[in-house]
Amino acid sequence: MKLPAMAVRCMLRAVKPVMQLAPDETIKERYLNRWWLALHKRRKDEKTMGWGGPRSRLGQVYLHRFEGPDDDRALHDHPWWNVSIVLEGEYLEVTETAATWRKPGDVVFRKATAAHRIAAVAEGGCTTLFITGPKVREWGFRMPNGFVPWRELQEASSELCEVQFEYGGRTHCWVFVLGQSPVALPEGARVLRARRLT
Repeated sequence: MKLPAMAVRCMLRAVKPVMQLAPDETIKERYLNRWWLALHKRRKDEKTMGWGGPRSRLGQVYLHRFEGPDDDRALHDHPWWNVSIVLEGEYLEVTETAATWRKPGDVVFRKATAAHRIAAVAEGGCTTLFITGPKVREWGFRMPNGFVPWRELQEASSELCEVQFEYGGRTHCWVFVLGQSPVALPEGARVLRARRLT
């Protein structure tokens, strides 16, 4: 779905003053700044509560300013259905089936289980409205040996390995936790790099 350019300009003009304030949450330097816009009660002394700040039972509305891509270890999903509206800039979204440049006016609807990753952000960054529904599940990462909840991956981060390989004319990157079931690469795959992520 695509919004008319005039609607996008109006929305961007409305949120620009918010972006002059310090973000409510910064996730990794040069990655993402987040402002909480609606659906929660904010207190003057409120601090981040990790992975999304205060929540409403109804959902949340965020303003996101991307300066760089997601962690490239794996696709991730979310704990709620969500909608992204691109207001300014562009980003490359990779899913299990496609890679698509998202541009101003693009509206992207996702189920909570829809795995994706922001693989690249255009020079100058990208601003989006990110709207979520109520929490329906725990989120995590899609690894070659299955779904891994985010807490498990965070706890096992010193035991992660990455394998980059070519297969079917494309380059792939798999991350797995040492000690879990062995991961078999597709027959005919050519390993480009293997390393421990510590």
